[in-house]
Amino acid sequence: MGSKLAFSPRTSRSFLRSSFISLRNILSRPKIVLTVTAIVFAFNWIIFGDPIKGPLGNKSLPPSIKSFKHLREPVYLNLLHNSYGLQGPETIPIQTKELIPSIDDSSVLRQLTLDNLFRMEIHSGDDGDKKLFFYSKEFYHDPEADQDDAKKQKEKADSDAVKSIKRASKDFKKMGRKVYTGKENPKIVLVTAFDFNKYDDAYLKAVANNRMKYTKQHGYGLYERWVEEFVPRLQETGNLGTDWWKVILLREAINAFPHAEYFWFLDEKSLIVQRDIRIENSLLDPEIMQAKMLRDQPIVLPGSAIKTYKNTKAQDVSLILTQNNAGISTDSIIVKNDIQGKATLEYWDSRLYRAYNNFYQDEVKALEHMLQWHPLVLSRTSLVPTRLINAGIENKDQKKNSAVDYQEGDMVINLGECQRDGSCIKLASKYLRS
Repeated sequence: MGSKLAFSPRTSRSFLRSSFISLRNILSRPKIVLTVTAIVFAFNWIIFGDPIKGPLGNKSLPPSIKSFKHLREPVYLNLLHNSYGLQGPETIPIQTKELIPSIDDSSVLRQLTLDNLFRMEIHSGDDGDKKLFFYSKEFYHDPEADQDDAKKQKEKADSDAVKSIKRASKDFKKMGRKVYTGKENPKIVLVTAFDFNKYDDAYLKAVANNRMKYTKQHGYGLYERWVEEFVPRLQETGNLGTDWWKVILLREAINAFPHAEYFWFLDEKSLIVQRDIRIENSLLDPEIMQAKMLRDQPIVLPGSAIKTYKNTKAQDVSLILTQNNAGISTDSIIVKNDIQGKATLEYWDSRLYRAYNNFYQDEVKALEHMLQWHPLVLSRTSLVPTRLINAGIENKDQKKNSAVDYQEGDMVINLGECQRDGSCIKLASKYLRS
């Protein structure tokens, strides 16, 4: 039998007397008192923003960046969050749910080349001459606002061909400043970028039409950009020719639709072949996602020690991913517009990751590192069955995989590297017709 610990009146008096003597000894030493007081004040100031009131002063806490509280409370994070993207605060308000470029401009932009779309400098080095691209002032400010009447009249006299070229160039440069300001905020925004140097005009138009039909049918928002818009930013950290633009694009989409709940990035090589399926009904509803989540699944294939958690709840998920035969895929990503979702994107997009020798050519390796070494990120991430949002076209050179390969009835088909043999438009016509 266990014995109960009891204090007699004599024991209690002895305890109080010894405590009083200890306190008196401490107070008799000014240095100790000052040190303890300074520590308490510093703790209250750093954690609660008020050195005197401490936790009792939360209601009167000023939104000061000197307090670490803004790192823990959404209200302060939102105050510090800028509502504009890479191209600065001079935003362009758009009332429609479609923030998209004119796909018809693809051929004009291709002919202009990057040399004429950006400010270009040639730098000489040990490896020879190298072109460097920079954002000109037109990316941050509307040049027409500074034009005098004479210059405006002169531009009116331009031929239709010249006007078309100038308009395409201006639209290219101002895409990053467009922000949705309509009254009805879409819950879901579909995000895509088009590479006019990689795909032909016919295929780009097919993809753009596919996205427009789907979002119109379900009342979603649509955010589209040109991949080439991000060239100067990618060049800074040696990411040209990689898919790092996807992370930048998602951050830009959140800035453009700050009140949307989910952002679904779908690569341009993918098509939505079952347009009647609402992504909420097939995946995003918490009860449905709870059943679909892949638990205890290796992060790095074929088998890594770090796996998805068994007890993650759907309502806590801020990042939804799939895996193909090679591992994690960034061709179809869903990000929740909450503190964790935005923090994950900003962490992933940091220069330390994009410039790191092991990651600068592959955004997937950086993401895998985050998931394996940062439990908080992994705890808010879900892997879901690939065929839900990223089914791949069958690769004749690989063994069939029923968990990954597209089957009739799947919502999305990923056409893979179709641009290598020029089969993209042929495949698009086949699957969008069926």
